Amino acid sequence: MADMARALRFDPRKLYNKDGTLKPIHELDDDTALCLTGIEVVAMPSPDGEGDTPLFVKKLKWESKATARDQALKVFGMYEKDNKQKAGALDGLPRELIQLMVDRLKVLSNVQR
Repeated sequence: MADMARALRFDPRKLYNKDGTLKPIHELDDDTALCLTGIEVVAMPSPDGEGDTPLFVKKLKWESKATARDQALKVFGMYEKDNKQKAGALDGLPRELIQLMVDRLKVLSNVQR
């Protein structure tokens, strides 16, 4: 549940400094760092082979909000098929409580927008 909420609240702006440069990994807050699923850095020497600044290519991948929303909807039994099968861990909980949990996730996902 915490991973789903974290992915829904993830804000890629937290990856960058105010000047647009990428923050070093050790400067990221825990939630931002935990949302990263891949980091790729490619360093290439300058074209003239002299002392010019090398070219760096940085690729970051993070958790998909769409996937997290889909998982949350399944967990909370919001799909018709899941409603018929009941939602395992939520089986037996009053519908009102489940709706409160769904509403809370919506609020959490909108806080970071």
